[in-house]
Amino acid sequence: MHIILKKNIDELTTDFEFESFEESKLFEFFCNFCVVSKRYLGRFNPKDITTDEDDSSIDGIAVVIDGDLITTEDDALEVFNTHKSNFTVDVIFTQVKSGESFKKEEISNFKMGVEDFLSLNPELPNGKLNTESLAIFNVILNNLKKIKNRRPNAYFYYCTSGTYRDEKEISAAFNILERSVIEGDIFNSVVVKPLGRAELLSLWSDISEKNEAKLKLVDYFGMPEMPDIPQSYVGI
Repeated sequence: MHIILKKNIDELTTDFEFESFEESKLFEFFCNFCVVSKRYLGRFNPKDITTDEDDSSIDGIAVVIDGDLITTEDDALEVFNTHKSNFTVDVIFTQVKSGESFKKEEISNFKMGVEDFLSLNPELPNGKLNTESLAIFNVILNNLKKIKNRRPNAYFYYCTSGTYRDEKEISAAFNILERSVIEGDIFNSVVVKPLGRAELLSLWSDISEKNEAKLKLVDYFGMPEMPDIPQSYVGI
């Protein structure tokens, strides 16, 4: 694996104490962390959005509703159980290969896994994350009237540690995946994107260079109790 990419993965491994995992799984954590951080700005554990062995050729699934990362069906129900509407909903799928090449067969397997998931009655083996994500997805479909454009958005990322070249056969495989999802008419917008080493390095750079600042608390005062908010404060 490329030395700089390996160093970046080592940073993530140390940060989340992932030392017990094999390199291939660490690369999955890394890729999932990079792509989901484009849609969710808060801190999260990439293990929570990475599939286990029974993954149906899907290595990561994440749902971001109105800027919040949703990891359980109960969380999704709570979000929609309000008077608020016009939620932006992003659903993210990844397939991660630690090798250096983009392979048509693996892209086709990714397509099959996605189609099986979107059938809402999957037949392929599905682990815990797949099952929980499908439950969240069903909550989304039951609340389309509260979603912006009445449909969620979808992002599909295929990641490797190599360099993506726009070869005809590989490009066609991605186009077929995109067309398959678009023709299902489930999503408002669909993005299918291959990510190689250069793209992953750029994403990690953007994440790791986030600025932080410390602010001095001058004074604060309590606010009256509000529905579902028993205690809150305004700080200066």
